[in-house]
Amino acid sequence: MLSYNGFSRNFRMHTAIGIFRNKNASGSIIETESGEEVFVSGRDGANALPGDRVRIRIFKAAAWGRRAEWSVLQVIDRTNPRQIVRISGEYRGSLRAELAGIAASDTTISIPKTSSLGARIGDIAVVEIETTVTKSNTGRVVEILGNAATAGIEERIIIESAGIPRTFPAEVLSEASTFQTPTSSDFAGRHDYRDEWVYTIDGADARDLDDAIHVRRLPDGDYELGVHIADVSHYVREGSMLDREASARSTSVYLGMEVIPMLPERLSNDLCSLHPGTPKLTQSVIVRVSADGQIRLLELGESVIESRKRFTYLEVQAIIDGDADESAYPDELRESIRTAYELYTLIAIKRKREGKISFEFSETAIDYENPLTIRSIRPKHRVDAHKLIEEFMITANEAVAKHFATKRLPNLSRIHECPEPDRLSRLAEILSAYGIETSGEALARHEEMERIVEQLSSPEKEPLLKYVLTSLKKAEYSPQNLGHHGLGLKHYSHFTSPIRRYPDLITHRLVKAWSRHELSHAVIDRYAKNLPEIATRTSALERRAERAEYDVRDTRLARYAAGKIGEIYGAVITGTTEFGAFARTDEGLEGFCFWREIPVRTRWHEPSLSLVDAQGYAYLRIGDRVQVRLSAADPATRRIDFALVDRETREEIRIDLTHRMNIGRGVKKTKKIPVPPTSPSSHAPAKKPRRPRRRGGKGRKKTSNN
Repeated sequence: MLSYNGFSRNFRMHTAIGIFRNKNASGSIIETESGEEVFVSGRDGANALPGDRVRIRIFKAAAWGRRAEWSVLQVIDRTNPRQIVRISGEYRGSLRAELAGIAASDTTISIPKTSSLGARIGDIAVVEIETTVTKSNTGRVVEILGNAATAGIEERIIIESAGIPRTFPAEVLSEASTFQTPTSSDFAGRHDYRDEWVYTIDGADARDLDDAIHVRRLPDGDYELGVHIADVSHYVREGSMLDREASARSTSVYLGMEVIPMLPERLSNDLCSLHPGTPKLTQSVIVRVSADGQIRLLELGESVIESRKRFTYLEVQAIIDGDADESAYPDELRESIRTAYELYTLIAIKRKREGKISFEFSETAIDYENPLTIRSIRPKHRVDAHKLIEEFMITANEAVAKHFATKRLPNLSRIHECPEPDRLSRLAEILSAYGIETSGEALARHEEMERIVEQLSSPEKEPLLKYVLTSLKKAEYSPQNLGHHGLGLKHYSHFTSPIRRYPDLITHRLVKAWSRHELSHAVIDRYAKNLPEIATRTSALERRAERAEYDVRDTRLARYAAGKIGEIYGAVITGTTEFGAFARTDEGLEGFCFWREIPVRTRWHEPSLSLVDAQGYAYLRIGDRVQVRLSAADPATRRIDFALVDRETREEIRIDLTHRMNIGRGVKKTKKIPVPPTSPSSHAPAKKPRRPRRRGGKGRKKTSNN
């Protein structure tokens, strides 16, 4: 790992390469090539801008209660010449601009007034960087977005900063408009499943319905599962304008009530959306599942379906639970859903046996008043209907990947590599501090990781799940099949969402070419050559979309919280740092409680992720129940601040804090966390040593050191 924890004289020689990100108010984050995130303070960011590829080195080694700090040595490559800035003033006849949003670098951009498009101080603008010098950048304004008072300006900054296009070029829309509703001539040569009881299961607000299923019990007791996916490759041909635009976007971006689609609405919400009562072109995976869970591929290729019903998750759950109105649905549909639930249960048992790690996190459901404003938030609970569709999609993805591996054909795999040993050792150390004994070597085994996840299923220990998750590597795309550690699968690809993911469209093209016997040696060689670049690019664009989705969500939650200042909530501690503690309210609002908002002076004890008092006793730990007051919220910086409510000042509020002398719940004997003796608080300034008083006045005789 890159978080150097020593004080060797050579620690400054440690360098790395990564992508410069701006995430918080005190500094910036570098995402290194190894996938780790390291901290760069604002003063050490040189002239780097978000998106730049930079070379960094250790500036200040990690110490007890403090993370390592890095500095930027060199900007290697500027990948994003357009930046979003706030015009902050004038300097020597030019406008002075700072990065907008929550950029923390002290980098400034100089804009000649002749290139400012009339921008004024306080305006938010898109600037194209033209020249780069040692300490500053020069650019020109290409668009003025508004100012701090413009509605939705925070979201606009996030999307523009990420480089995500909101609109489609005219030629792409023109190409999409030429497609007609498929006719019988388009059905020729396809498997016809229009006689099957096919249906979709999605959220109530879903618009791009790209997957449908049919399930039935066979005479011999086995199950037949059909997964039917919209055949986007029929419309988006390789090399077309639509294809180039989809490749550049790589994924749809979901922003609450808004969606920035990968494909124009003519395709994503119409021709390729599997609405009921209309024949649709699809690609289908048909598998046979035996009573002991063995899965065998029966058919794979182009097809045509006609959905009988669009179900929501809650409607399907009502049928599973026996709470649905019997007369609301045909007997065949109700029977199919009950059979689907039996099959899901069978496959889920098989997955657990194979080593799938099942994470179940508390989620927040957001109800919107309008695209920019949240009406309310509440805990979100996943029902079995969600898991049913998830397992069926995993089954289809695995079947396609295994088929291509068996045929020794090129494929774009979705991989999830095994975690690094040092990360697992650190995780074992954290878990041990919370009474869960394991080791890094043991955690490398699926059965041990699943045992740990099950132990963390209780509400007070669930926050520790995020540390389990961060110890694992991120899933990504690769032309090589390296398996999927999290799912416990040797073969895995993405096939089931070509409307919103470009890698799935690549898989569909490969399936189409194979089913049509068009995978010649030349075609195979072309895919083998192109897949590495496609994998790298789509993985990077997926991470870009995820960051934008989280940032927009956090912006709107902060805007919602700004109207709740002063309110008090029950909450749980979800994390600790050298600056304080993270907390999550019972309704799902997440924020930070700085040390100055905690009534007792504490220090951070990194091994146990605890805040300890001056005597070395645990005061706040992950999983502790607390009462917090919402003290501040800022949509521009996406920050929500809490203050820990003191029992003495709010006696009518019951504070469900773990006793500060206890290290674990239910532990009768008190136990101290070792801390350096007589060490000052991490937030208290260190006292300078008192200078010795000189004796003897001016004429005091000097003494020799010999």
